Amino acid sequence: FYGQLRAAMEGPGGDVLSQGILYGLLGELIRDCRDNGEAPRPTTSKEAYVRKAVGYIESSYSQKISIQDIARSVGLDRTYLSGLFKDQFGVSLQAFLLEYRMKRAAVLLHNLELSVSDVSRSVGYTDPFLFSKMFKKTIGCSPRSYREQQISSGS
Repeated sequence: FYGQLRAAMEGPGGDVLSQGILYGLLGELIRDCRDNGEAPRPTTSKEAYVRKAVGYIESSYSQKISIQDIARSVGLDRTYLSGLFKDQFGVSLQAFLLEYRMKRAAVLLHNLELSVSDVSRSVGYTDPFLFSKMFKKTIGCSPRSYREQQISSGS
């Protein structure tokens, strides 16, 4: 293609001919992509919004973020976005955020060098008491008990 492109540019009407060659090249690339089964599965805009919100949560869970912040980051109303989460995950956006933070906290509690307060701050809670309450509500035991269970089970 490069040789054809160079030759087309040197003759009369080169810009139009070179453009045609480039379109042909693009067509070949698209056909090759489809033939190899690499064409991406089309997603709905709802799935794209949820994926974008999950990405925002994954990158910002350690900060004090609100449902409004998440909704604003994807450009949707908070109630509508929460409904999309309910449809896709079976839980509200608020519940998804809480579960995500507590799962991350559970991983961090394996590190014995981190205090419960350190873990609390690492997942976006400035109040360790509120963090402990939410952890117990989500995981089923206090952060200290969880840590002790992990130590005794050798995990």
